[in-house]
Amino acid sequence: MFGNATFGFGKGRPKRAQDSVLPYDVKLEELYNGKVAHFALEKNVVCSHCQGTGGKPGAVAKDCVTCGGKGRVLQQRHAGNGMISQTMATCSLCDGKGKKYREKDQCKKCHGKCVVTAKTRLRLEIPRGGYDGQRIVFEGEGDQLPDTKPASIIFELKQKPHETFQVRNLDLLATVNIPLSEALLGFSRTILTHLDGRHIHVTKQQGEVIRPNQVDIIRGEGMMDQRYLDRRGDLFIAWNIEFPPDDWMRSMDADVCI
Repeated sequence: MFGNATFGFGKGRPKRAQDSVLPYDVKLEELYNGKVAHFALEKNVVCSHCQGTGGKPGAVAKDCVTCGGKGRVLQQRHAGNGMISQTMATCSLCDGKGKKYREKDQCKKCHGKCVVTAKTRLRLEIPRGGYDGQRIVFEGEGDQLPDTKPASIIFELKQKPHETFQVRNLDLLATVNIPLSEALLGFSRTILTHLDGRHIHVTKQQGEVIRPNQVDIIRGEGMMDQRYLDRRGDLFIAWNIEFPPDDWMRSMDADVCI
C-alpha cells in the first residue's frame, strides 16, 4: 500500500489520494538504450462490497466518541521551560473520518476501513535517452480513497555511477589512458566500448601530438534527446598520458647489458 492519506465523512477530506514516488536505480547503459521492467505491487482500492462506506447496507455511522465528529483532536505536549504547546492532530480512533461504525455494523469485507488491498502489475518503459532524476508517471494507478481522485505512482530514475562515462546534460565524458609513445607518434585503435557495445575507433596521425590535459570531441556520440530523436550530444575524450617511470633509462641499460 502506498499512500497515507486519510478519508472519511467529515471536513478536510483530501480531493486526491497521496501520490507514491518510488526511486528506481538504473545503469547508464539502460538510460542510453532504453529498458522495459515489470513490477507487481499492492495498493488500496475502494471496497466493492460497501462501495467505500465502510458499513453494512442500511447501517448508520455514529459520531466518533473521541473527536466528537470533528475528525481532529487537540494534542498537548511540553515544550520546555514550563511551556505547553497545542496542536490539532488526526483522530486515531476514526482515522479522521469524524464518524465510526459500531463493530457489528462494519462491512465484513473491509472491516470499516472503506478500502481493501489489491494487487496490480505495471510495465515501466524507460525511453532511450532517459536521464537521472526523470519521473515516469502512472496516472491514477496508486491508492484509491472514497470520493477522491486516485493517486498516481511515480517512478524516479536514479542513475548508478559508471566506471567509464560521466554525463553532462546530453554529453558524455570519458577519460582514456594512452602511453607517451602513442601521444607522440600517433596510433589507430579502439579506445573504448560505447554504451551500446560499439567500439569507438580513433586514428591519430604521426606528428599529431596529444598534449597533457587535451580533450577531443567526437560529435554525435553522446546521449539521445528524447524531444528530438535525431539530436544527440557529443562524446568528450580526456586524454591521460602515461609517462614512463623515473628509472626507465636504467632498465633499458640493463637490457642492453644482457
